[in-house]
Amino acid sequence: GLIKQYKDEDIDNLSSYSKELAEDNLRKDLEKLANYLNFDKESLVFMIQVFSEAKFVKIKNGLLTGTPSNQRIELTKTKRYQARVAEIQAQQLFLNSKTADLLKRLNLTI
Repeated sequence: GLIKQYKDEDIDNLSSYSKELAEDNLRKDLEKLANYLNFDKESLVFMIQVFSEAKFVKIKNGLLTGTPSNQRIELTKTKRYQARVAEIQAQQLFLNSKTADLLKRLNLTI
């Protein structure tokens, strides 16, 4: 997929953690959890948001709780994941385009 920095093993690690999770205080323990799972905080927040949308975890009052499920969900189909893909594509367009090409593209979409 486009978001190559999130390897299957990273998703598996968070998935395994969320299945065993009784409760974790994100407000207090986000950095500790990121270190434990070997993620940077921004990546962890994104992945938790995707898992939340897929109903693998619940977040209420800053508490992260795993929700056991046997349902198979394609995480790349979630709105949060798709929004991130669109964001990365836009960033790549701006970084990799020449000014004239970029202006042409913007005029077509405005």
